[in-house]
Amino acid sequence: MTRRIFYAGFSSKVIDDKWPAFETGFDGFDPNACAFMSEEHFDRLLQDRGIVRNAAKIKSVQINAQFILDLKTEHGTAARFFANWADADYVGLLDVLKKRASHLGGDAAGRFLRGIGKPAFITSPDMVAALIREGVIDRAPTGKRDLAIIQAAFNRWASESGRDLTTISRILAMSVDSSETAPSGRSGRRPV
Repeated sequence: MTRRIFYAGFSSKVIDDKWPAFETGFDGFDPNACAFMSEEHFDRLLQDRGIVRNAAKIKSVQINAQFILDLKTEHGTAARFFANWADADYVGLLDVLKKRASHLGGDAAGRFLRGIGKPAFITSPDMVAALIREGVIDRAPTGKRDLAIIQAAFNRWASESGRDLTTISRILAMSVDSSETAPSGRSGRRPV
């Protein structure tokens, strides 16, 4: 979660280069240590030049660790919670992450879920262009209603093809000439 959260708004290379310091600063991301981080520890992290010193994102580590511990209490393990969530209600899982976790809206949530092996679609510019081309939506999604429409299309395609959300999302994204979706002639190709 933390890596995806810190990638947002920062160069992934910067975050990757600093990752060992993140692991040290956050006690190996032990959920108990992070959830019960003292104010002194938080203040030390804000001064640690080895990590990106963004207070809101540092605080998100504490909130998300508590979320993981809450899932453990509620479901036996956080892994069980994520694994048992129906792919046909992926949008509902995004909503849970947005409401109960911190800084896990938009792309960060989908990329986190993919990172842990949960099938996920990501509304990248190329994937959105493909959805528009296929007549699923007529513009970039802006809310729950749009995501529900996309979920319904993905559920239909998954049923017809036997493929998961990630595979369908990648096929859609790769079916688009990324130069058509890139602003100012820049390559719009990003991992989907």
